[in-house]
Amino acid sequence: MKVIIEDGVTSISADAFYNCRNLKSVTMGADVTSIGENAFYLCENLVSIEIPDSVTSIGAYAFSKCSIL
Repeated sequence: MKVIIEDGVTSISADAFYNCRNLKSVTMGADVTSIGENAFYLCENLVSIEIPDSVTSIGAYAFSKCSIL
């Protein structure tokens, strides 16, 4: 599964994709400034993520247990 977060979205909330084991790829739009804690926790098959330069805050454990990443 691939997720594209469109321009206009400014944050990814805490636990947004928690335990989403089928997630493989994430592309974030240029307006994202923060990624909440545990946002991608346990996304064990996540292999690719594009984080724009606009991101200034990444919460605790946002990418924890993403062993392939």
